[in-house]
Amino acid sequence: MTREKMCERFAAALARAGMTQTEMAAAAGVARSTVNRTMRGTMWPSCEMLEVLAHRGISAHWLITGEDPPAQFHSGDAEVDRLCTRILARGGPKMLARLRGYLEALENELDEVDVDRRTA
Repeated sequence: MTREKMCERFAAALARAGMTQTEMAAAAGVARSTVNRTMRGTMWPSCEMLEVLAHRGISAHWLITGEDPPAQFHSGDAEVDRLCTRILARGGPKMLARLRGYLEALENELDEVDVDRRTA
């Protein structure tokens, strides 16, 4: 994956979000030059820019890799997707492992509820 391809997707993402570079800079709390450097492919998007796009339904996974996001990260809930994007961008594998642990615990609780319903 190259920055050149990513910058093409970043431009497409801004267009899909209906945002100008100035609007992205303001929404993300970054300098317009930061957005411009990302558009030119000389810089990766900041976590804040990824969050802004995620809030508008644009996958950070797609933006970075060009691939559709894995199903487990596309919940259909913009807030959940935004939080997952933030965890992945800022926390990396350690935070993702913690999140996976929480989700597995919730799944186990659901399994117990299902068993209780069947035996009731």
